[in-house]
Amino acid sequence: MPNKKILNIILSLLVCIPMCYPLTAVDNITSFSIEDIILDIYDNRIDPQQFQNDFDAFYENLVYLHENPININQAKQYQLEQLYFLTDEQIDAILLYVYKHPLYSEYELQLIPELETYDIRNLLPFITIGETEKKPFYWSDLRFGKHELTLRFDARNIENYDETDKKYLGDPFYTNIKYKYSYKDKVLFGFHAEKDVGEEFIGPDRYGFDSYGAYAQINNIWKFKTIVVGDYKANFGEGLVINNNFAIGQAYNPLTVKNRNQGLQRYGGNEEFQFLRGVGATLEFDNFSITAFYSFKTIDGNLKDNALGSFSKTGYHRTASEISHRNASYQNVIGFDATYSNRYVDIGLTFMENIMGHTLNPSNQYYFHGKAQSVGSIHYRLHNNKLSFFGETALASNTKIGIATINGLKYHPIVDVGFIIAHRYYSQYFDNMYANAMSYKSRINNEQTIYFASETNILRPMKISFSVDVWKDYQNLIFKYSYIKYQTFQTDFQVRWRHRDNKHRIVLRANHTHFIGDFSTKSQVETNLCKSMETRTTQWTYGICLTERLEYKFVKPDIVLQGGIGAFYVPAYDNRFYIYENDVLYAFGSNMVTGKGFRTFLNFRYQPAKHWKIYLKIGNNWTMEQKSRTDIHFLLRYTY
Repeated sequence: MPNKKILNIILSLLVCIPMCYPLTAVDNITSFSIEDIILDIYDNRIDPQQFQNDFDAFYENLVYLHENPININQAKQYQLEQLYFLTDEQIDAILLYVYKHPLYSEYELQLIPELETYDIRNLLPFITIGETEKKPFYWSDLRFGKHELTLRFDARNIENYDETDKKYLGDPFYTNIKYKYSYKDKVLFGFHAEKDVGEEFIGPDRYGFDSYGAYAQINNIWKFKTIVVGDYKANFGEGLVINNNFAIGQAYNPLTVKNRNQGLQRYGGNEEFQFLRGVGATLEFDNFSITAFYSFKTIDGNLKDNALGSFSKTGYHRTASEISHRNASYQNVIGFDATYSNRYVDIGLTFMENIMGHTLNPSNQYYFHGKAQSVGSIHYRLHNNKLSFFGETALASNTKIGIATINGLKYHPIVDVGFIIAHRYYSQYFDNMYANAMSYKSRINNEQTIYFASETNILRPMKISFSVDVWKDYQNLIFKYSYIKYQTFQTDFQVRWRHRDNKHRIVLRANHTHFIGDFSTKSQVETNLCKSMETRTTQWTYGICLTERLEYKFVKPDIVLQGGIGAFYVPAYDNRFYIYENDVLYAFGSNMVTGKGFRTFLNFRYQPAKHWKIYLKIGNNWTMEQKSRTDIHFLLRYTY
């Protein structure tokens, strides 16, 4: 074990950091901009080691809901489930309360016991209260829609790109152009083009951006809930058949493990694999919804002897090898979902047929082999105000039929206490490239665990939670303590222990965010202990990371300055840390650091005119083992 003096110093820091600021009350509930609220929601609820989420799409969805707020008195469950920061219990509580007592003022939200002031702050930008004036829709009204154009240009590793990344054929610049249009919640259209760092913009076989995408979506026309053409995402059940939507997991609330069925949604992000390209539609009849979708797109892969040994999800085309794998094959996807929902029951059937252009022949004998695969499932949920049972059971064709099932039981005896137990079993032969469900692996295959969690909020504003995920060669235990005094400070302390791949990892993390008028700070101390169990003589390794983020908002001119510094000691890869930092619009900085050094950044946001906004971010990574690395991100936004 590491030296006891070092551990004592670390523990002292963890205890003292949250107490080193004076407390100042701030009463204005509208003092946070929508950009800051979205960033805070993402920052405090996502674990980068558990999920690789598309922040671009996450941000775009919440901005859309901000511009087209949900009428809380007429809200449906699927609408509130798009607000990722709300728990299932909070959603049920809101729906039940407004069913009995329609709201007339935002202050009435405080009468819902499940909502903290912090939750209400996050909720208000995305809802409206009162009766909705139902006006007929005319196509001529589209001229009153909103337009947004963004141009982004990044320079990465500008000091030594030619030396460290000389294997790439392209330049060290990232470029992105994005246009989107929306008319209320009826009509949406978007287009984007992107080139990654290391890819050629102009070359022997390349003229222009590396990837392009577009979508058009119409909502609530006749019996159609949604019609989408172009790029879109689909999400049904617990994600065992298809889920290429946003995943939030247990990082924020350990009781939030049930997937949220969002159906079809347009996609305007920059992820180049986990989406569909074609057409889809959802029909609604009272409590029934029927969805059908079709997709055709090319995929990258390693083609040999007219068979795909593997396919790539990265979308990178920087080297001669990556370019040779570009558009190696194609893929057709046909699917449907039929779901019945009422206040107490949700039950549905999902089916998908995946037809490849070439036969898949991966080296792993348990992964899907062949040219066509059928996947089907039944998903279900029975619930009332205290008890909820949910799950999905799926079958997938392979060399043998593979089965996967998730089932969970959630119980809230009182408002401030909750428990959940969930079991998942994924057989060796279950393999589906569009599955994305609760898992400790990156692939839904060959896994079985039992998950148990509890949370209590009796001593408000304190919140204490505990979760454990365990089976044979994998155990993951998390304890979290949070204390939030709305718009004054929020503090949380987290302990994790994980055993996986014959390795132990213990993590201690403390965060403290403090608000003083237009000035705010966020301090974080994190340390970890890691050990491989392959040999008895292997020693524990320990790492430590201290970060500080600062922000100040100027009223006139409209400028926001954000900066931060992180100092880290990471002796081994298993001790790695992720340092969060503010970034330009549609981006979120989560930098993995190793070695011994510092990470610094400065973020600048300025609105020179009504329709224009400028974003600039400069980040630097310096370590004793490597050269300094500086990245510059610039984004220009025009809205009308």
